[in-house]
Amino acid sequence: MNIPHKNRLTIALVPLLLLAGCAGSGFRKHQPLAEPMQIEAGSILTLTAPLTFPPGAAAIYLQDNHIVGANAIVQSYPYCTLVAPRLPAAGTIEPGAYAVENVEYDDKAIGASGNISSVTRIRLVANAEFPYNLNCQWPDGGGQGFLTSEEIQGVIGDLFNMALQR
Repeated sequence: MNIPHKNRLTIALVPLLLLAGCAGSGFRKHQPLAEPMQIEAGSILTLTAPLTFPPGAAAIYLQDNHIVGANAIVQSYPYCTLVAPRLPAAGTIEPGAYAVENVEYDDKAIGASGNISSVTRIRLVANAEFPYNLNCQWPDGGGQGFLTSEEIQGVIGDLFNMALQR
């Protein structure tokens, strides 16, 4: 079969054009999703004022730049719980820099009302003797997904300054 020269050029160019079209922006390699927050190990949270745990309590609740009681958490705003596995003798955390040792994202945490919640667990250390856990999330039934670093800053407000790695 004898194909005219002009048609042979067209037949040769069509597959090349199709391949070039596939290499365009419509066919991108799948990019993994970024972590839900930018707070990571090595970041620093600096406590700006002393925080005193209520007598007999191992947790302080923070919401909207205030310390609140566990029963006073507003359901439409995110909150954080600062937990001390072991309290200093005075029950007070002194101002200073606390390094982020570890960040964990738990998307299957069970909240107080039994609902599944996404909790960001930030382990803070100033020394090995007294680590603290800052657990941040939406209240049961409010919001969804992990809090962003901006939302966490809104929760802890002026109590902590954040120096993030990225």
